[in-house]
Amino acid sequence: MTLLYSAETGGFYKTGLHSVIPNDAVEISEEDHKEMAKPSRVTLNINEQRARAKTRIDAAAGQARNRFVSTGALIEEEYRAAALDVELWRSAGSDSADAPDSLSSWAQISGQTLEAAASKIEQTAAGYHSALLAIRQIRLAAKAEIDVAETGIDETTEGFLQQLAGITPI
Repeated sequence: MTLLYSAETGGFYKTGLHSVIPNDAVEISEEDHKEMAKPSRVTLNINEQRARAKTRIDAAAGQARNRFVSTGALIEEEYRAAALDVELWRSAGSDSADAPDSLSSWAQISGQTLEAAASKIEQTAAGYHSALLAIRQIRLAAKAEIDVAETGIDETTEGFLQQLAGITPI
């Protein structure tokens, strides 16, 4: 297992042990870990602990959302636009002559009929929507528990991080 440190969260992580590791985490040596883990004169107060935990939850929620969308700028918007186009096309009667470019181009590129391409776009949109709702529910529940926790904030946070890490496309 590789030992990592995240400046963003101020936490240590081990590959193979932690399910969610922040993107800024860098590899450190055992000696560095021992030095960095020594108690310091600065102890985070409860509000700082809560803020740090919420930042970790938001980062993990972002990683979970990203697992459902191709990498690239504005890809989510592209998917939303295609789904809206299909919805409007269906409400107008699904006439092949009036198929939107987002649908007809996908049908042509993928070698599918317009109907099959529309169904695939709808399935993808529904899956993404369901995932977003699940991620939101976990994220909000985590923050609510963090807000009332007086102790064990890191343990509480880790449980929710594991839930977020478990949300993956089928």
